[in-house]
Amino acid sequence: MGNSLGKIYVDGRISQYEGYLPDDWMGHALDTSKPAAALSEIVADLLLAWRTVAYTASMPVTVIKTMQAAMLGYARVVSPDASVIAFSDGVLARVSQRIPDLVEDRRLRERLVRELVTLGDEIRAQRATLTTEMPVEPIWQDFLKQDAFVQGVWSSQRVSFVAFYNAYEAFLVDCAKRALGVTQLRAQDKQFPESLRTAFGTDLSVPCWTHPEIHIARDVRNSLSHAGGRETEKLKKQKHGIRLEGGVLQIIPDDNHRLLRRLRNGVDAVIIAAAAHLKFA
Repeated sequence: MGNSLGKIYVDGRISQYEGYLPDDWMGHALDTSKPAAALSEIVADLLLAWRTVAYTASMPVTVIKTMQAAMLGYARVVSPDASVIAFSDGVLARVSQRIPDLVEDRRLRERLVRELVTLGDEIRAQRATLTTEMPVEPIWQDFLKQDAFVQGVWSSQRVSFVAFYNAYEAFLVDCAKRALGVTQLRAQDKQFPESLRTAFGTDLSVPCWTHPEIHIARDVRNSLSHAGGRETEKLKKQKHGIRLEGGVLQIIPDDNHRLLRRLRNGVDAVIIAAAAHLKFA
């Protein structure tokens, strides 16, 4: 959805801001890597990083649902008897100022208190039978009218894209270093693709590094980190599929979901190869 902020676009569908990391995939990754102790530790580090980033990417919907839960909880609060009696006394005190007979006739006053308490019980019983509903969508749409919230939503997806990719890159480097038995290796090194081709006994360079989608993701990460999110000359030559507003990349949940689907394939390939590698035992 567009807004008054110019070069900012956010996805107005609240459902898109959830489900970044399937629990079953995470469990499978941990189980598959468990026999290889060194690999299991590296995988656990990646999943921790991804899980925390996923919380950041989901923060917009988490805020709204937390508010909804709090409002529903407040709506279901039942006033205790002490509160009802205190309210009754307060009402009678005010009424007595206008109707002096209430002060003089104690039996009438006591009867009124009993009736107010009984009425309170009836109201509470009736309220307990009602189903309290508070749809989340209207709350979400109201928040999307606030520029500060929209900017936070916009930023959460940009930050998450960079963090998801960076954690994946660190995972690849750590695994390659372990397989090669070296302490110094960087993803920026020219020999890094060759390391992925030779380190694991099977060529992992294509599914993990040179695949077109991963190559584009790397260029998008670089744009967000070093070019203010502007579409670089490299990206202009590629079909990256990311929406542009004023020449600026607009990262929405679909982009992060697509990124993670591709990166999970790379992680799966590394785990299968590394689990059988002696250096990870």
